[in-house]
Amino acid sequence: MEKEHSVFLILLTLTVFATGCQTESAPRIALSMAQPNLEGAPYNLGPGVHQHSVVRPDGTLFRYSISLPKDYDPSKALPLVIALHYAGDATPFFGERMISMICRPAFRYLPAIIVAPDGNSAGWTSEQGEQTVLMTYDDVVKNFNIDENKTLLTGYGMGGQGTWYIAGRHQDLFKAAIPIASQPDKSTSEWTTPVYAIHSRKDQVIPVAATRKYVSDMRKAGADMILRYTQGNFPHDRPELYAKPLRDALGWLEEVWAESSQP
Repeated sequence: MEKEHSVFLILLTLTVFATGCQTESAPRIALSMAQPNLEGAPYNLGPGVHQHSVVRPDGTLFRYSISLPKDYDPSKALPLVIALHYAGDATPFFGERMISMICRPAFRYLPAIIVAPDGNSAGWTSEQGEQTVLMTYDDVVKNFNIDENKTLLTGYGMGGQGTWYIAGRHQDLFKAAIPIASQPDKSTSEWTTPVYAIHSRKDQVIPVAATRKYVSDMRKAGADMILRYTQGNFPHDRPELYAKPLRDALGWLEEVWAESSQP
């Protein structure tokens, strides 16, 4: 009996210790379509990064990762950042890399909801890629308290090109756009959405020349558009280095959002 009592005390001590070591962030969870239908009701999620799957009208799935800020309060309307990932083998919730490597470090002190959908082999400038972004936007706005005057579309590489393309085609939805290390899509000839493009002068995969010329042409046409070079000569295959340049865009972003919130 004494031995059993000692084992019980050890187990109890370990349990209390483990409980006291929990982090302040909610554990990562995956919502599956086997759960009750949550359509029309806010998802019961806390601060941290979560994974979610949604059924398209044709019955197929699309996935997105979502980051809720540390002091998340569902009663408060928050800005929305949609981040589009770069090219690669898009395994499930591949977009979460945009959150963990770039957006969360950059927007650490910005109380915003950050969402990163998964793309497909056709890229973000395809019809399916565009629809994925729009359905992600609709799903998040429907189920979370979003300030629709404070929305941002951003992306890196292929995701940056998608930012040029989709933000240009849906300027009513996105109040700001930040394409990073990407080739401009020239199908949009008129811009009302402010754009803050980030590029490295030494990007050998996507040279900056096309971005420089497009931004210059659009500025001459009256667009609110600027190009910021990275302070270091970042190679294209180091997206994590762009967290700092993206953080440097926060002042610009807050000014843009303040203007869009005015009646």
